[in-house]
Amino acid sequence: MEPVAPGRRVLRYGDDTSETVIAQVIQGLSIRKTAEQVGVPQSTDHRWVTRARAGQSRGSNGRPRHPGREQFHRLRQKGRFVRETTPQWGSRR
Repeated sequence: MEPVAPGRRVLRYGDDTSETVIAQVIQGLSIRKTAEQVGVPQSTDHRWVTRARAGQSRGSNGRPRHPGREQFHRLRQKGRFVRETTPQWGSRR
């Protein structure tokens, strides 16, 4: 580790550290808790997870889309009513 500018340091972590972080977040652990356990800043943790999720389909809230979403839309295109399709796919109503 060499200083980049006066008062600043660049910390480098191995690939195994970032893979550990990503695996823990995928399993459901929060970014904050993962950062504490692994010993990296939350901002670094967040950046790794964001890069790992790049290209994955996400909803407007940033969460993964519901696994039954495509099937729901296929049924709707076939003329099925919403009330007929949602009980199969875990409607929250």
